[in-house]
Amino acid sequence: VQRILEISMIEGKQDLLMKYGNELEDLQGAAVVIDTFSGEVKAAIGNINPKNFGFNRVINAIRPIGSLIKPLVYLSALRQYDKYNLSTLIDDTKLSVPISQVENWEPTNFDKKYHGLVPLHKALWDSYNIASARLGMELGYDSIQDTFNNLGIKNNLPHYPSVFVGSFEMTPIEAIQAYQTIASGGFFSPLSSVREVLSLEEEISLPFPYKMEQRFKSEPIYILKFILKQTFERGTARGYSLDQIEKWKAGGKTGTSDQQRDSWFVGYAGDYLMLVWLGFDDNRKSPLTGRSGALKVWKKLISQLDPQASTIRKPSKIEYEWVDINDGLLSGKDCKGSFFAPFIKGTQPKIIPEDRKKCRVSDDSYSCLLYTSDAADE
Repeated sequence: VQRILEISMIEGKQDLLMKYGNELEDLQGAAVVIDTFSGEVKAAIGNINPKNFGFNRVINAIRPIGSLIKPLVYLSALRQYDKYNLSTLIDDTKLSVPISQVENWEPTNFDKKYHGLVPLHKALWDSYNIASARLGMELGYDSIQDTFNNLGIKNNLPHYPSVFVGSFEMTPIEAIQAYQTIASGGFFSPLSSVREVLSLEEEISLPFPYKMEQRFKSEPIYILKFILKQTFERGTARGYSLDQIEKWKAGGKTGTSDQQRDSWFVGYAGDYLMLVWLGFDDNRKSPLTGRSGALKVWKKLISQLDPQASTIRKPSKIEYEWVDINDGLLSGKDCKGSFFAPFIKGTQPKIIPEDRKKCRVSDDSYSCLLYTSDAADE
């Protein structure tokens, strides 16, 4: 895995240089691959050129994580399943928040558009900044800090609203630890790179056993992973076939910090979880988004590993329902713009618009329909 990761980083930069030219000559990067369930580090690279030693960006590069923070915010909402589900509408209209006596903070979306009321699932997989900021402020800093703590994030959440769209800073190793708990179904395993220490005579052994602790209920994690899977089916990581996505049980999130200074992607496939960061050490602007930069490296490695995922058990309290992709209300298999989504039992939408009653079919055996959206390249 280490060898393939090093090759993927070198070839990834070469591909980007061919597309963008000398503008990316000084591009740097970091990547780490872990076992999703044990937390064991399988490979790591702290320099885009693996032969160069010195500053290890995996453990020392503290960078804004961009939209990688959004699933963590949305997990805080899904934990409150009496208030939030995939169909909960979130306001994505213009937002202005006073941050001083003379200045307001006004976030914008990547596509420079407003989208009105959007269901929670669409707000996340299309990575809308304004909806995410509103959701974060509605949930409150204490609620999200509690989620952070359970994910293994030791940093305190600053009390300003821009953190909800990515101004929060982490190192790559800290970020992948947070996603390990999500990818494993809610079980926290501290990252480890040492299995055992032996004396010269191998008479004394200091083992480092795996540790695992359930930090989240299975239902909200299952629903969040459903949304992260949509990143590959219709969101910013689209491009793989449904068969490939299902084989890998893939899910992930792109991240782009302010003015594209940082390009991130974190994603799981099979038993692997991999995070990639690309950017400049002097923090200057880059032409790369999470999709056009870091995701390219992730694809190179995972496509070569081509892992086979184990079957994921659906929690007993999860039920699937046909809902509309745009308004979140009940729909049907034969209704235009519908998709099959998971809900915690009793939280499903109850209303079906009159024009959908004819195409409504109650049959939980149907699989999710294909849908293509103009997702933000973010």
